[in-house]
This record gives sequence, structure tokens and C-alpha cells, in this order.
Amino acid sequence: MGLINKKLLKTYSEDEIYSEFQEKLSYLIDSVCSKFEKHGIEYSLDSGTLLGYYRDGGVIRGDGDADITVKADDITIDFLKEFSDNFSWNTKHHHYPWTEASRSTATQLIDLKLDNKIHIPVNLEYTEKDQSGKRIKFSGMRKPLYIDIFLLYDAEKLIAEESSDDTEKFLKDTKDFYFFPFSYGRLDSNKSVSYLRIPKYIVDSKKQLTVNNKQYQIYSETEEFLIRRYGESWDIPDPKWHILKSKVSVDDKIMFTEVPPNFFKYQF
Repeated sequence: MGLINKKLLKTYSEDEIYSEFQEKLSYLIDSVCSKFEKHGIEYSLDSGTLLGYYRDGGVIRGDGDADITVKADDITIDFLKEFSDNFSWNTKHHHYPWTEASRSTATQLIDLKLDNKIHIPVNLEYTEKDQSGKRIKFSGMRKPLYIDIFLLYDAEKLIAEESSDDTEKFLKDTKDFYFFPFSYGRLDSNKSVSYLRIPKYIVDSKKQLTVNNKQYQIYSETEEFLIRRYGESWDIPDPKWHILKSKVSVDDKIMFTEVPPNFFKYQF
């Protein structure tokens, strides 16, 4: 994630850099999880965050952000209203039909849920302000620290704006899964769109994980999920691992090349 660079090392030691980063990111994870629990919304730590908390007992050294999944259906309007200032999503690459702004607050998602129909994808980003009123950042970084909230969609509730072989194949490929768009900042309706999918039986069963006397919700079939995402050697730390160079399980990655994401709407 590029935390360590020559400019930072002139001011901080490597240990100081990671200590501050892990402390602040852990705080954000605790904060957003408590907000989900306050509203009775099930979630799960996901991807590198789940791997770190389950294997290492905390944020992985060198991780860039945090990942949490929650079913799109479970996000309530009351929840969004109470914490709308904390959530946003980056629309720069998403070609949303309802806004030309580069960023859109969760208040727009409220309006869309009230209309009971929404184009996909919508992945929320969670940030928080410090006592000075500024977004929490890591020293030396211009952008605030954030948590990716991946909203899981049920393909059985998708509505295709136009039927085609591609839309039918996509619906068939995701029938027994929840899915979410995953592009590493490169989602474009004119290019290929990647989706990750998680079997419903994994998402629908949760358990508690205790780390540093705090409890977090995770998938009950944790190790099966980690094998699907990272392979059989998930329990062996790999400092050279990078998301763009990883081989995500073929069963969990879908390339959707012909139909723009806004060809689908989601019925809440």
C-alpha cells in the first residue's frame, strides 16, 4: 500500500509509521462495527481485515484500508440518516446515472432506497472526523483513512434494464451467491467489470471473533472463505502479496465485459 517511503522515513521510523496506522485503522473498524450493532445490522469483517484479525489478531502490517461486508437489504434508512456524514462512495469511475459529482453522500442512497430501486454498484466508504472536525488521516497521507463497506447483492432481486445473453449469464452465475463489484478503482462501464461473489451459505452464517477483548462478527466458515479468497496457504503471511497480482479463486471472480453496470437495477 506504499506506507513506507523516503519522505516519511525522514520523520518517522518504520515501526512508528505502522503503529500509528494500525491504531487509527483499528479505531475506525471498532467504530463502524459498533454502529452496525447499534442498529442490529449483521456484518462481517472481510478480505484482508478478516485475514488479519483471524490469523494475526489485528490489522495486517502494511494493509491499506479495511474491508467489511453487509447485505444491501440490511442497510436501513434510519441507519443512513444517523450516520450519513460518515458514509460516501466514489462515483468517479462508476457512471451513475443520477449524479455528475465525483463523490456522493449516503443521503442520496436514502432517496434511492425510498424509491425502492437502485442501480448497482454502490460500495460505501466509511470515514470519521477527529476532535478538530477533520477526517482522520494517517501522518504523511493526504487522503483520509477509510473502510470499504461492500454491499452484498442478491442476484434474485436484480432487474435487467435490457435482456441479453450477457445479463442472463450473469444472473445464472450469481444465482446461489451474494456478489459485489470489485475493480480496485478501475470500474468503468466502457471496460470490463469484475465482480466477486460469496456463496450464500457462507454469508448467511456468522459467529463472533474475540480480539483484544472486543467482539467482531465474521463468517462462520471462516477458513473456507479464506481458502476461496487467498488459497490453501492463507495462514502463512506473504509480505509480497498484492491484490492486483493475486489469483482470486476462479469460482469467486466474474468478468462481466459487455453490459454496463447501470443496466441492472436492484429491487429492495
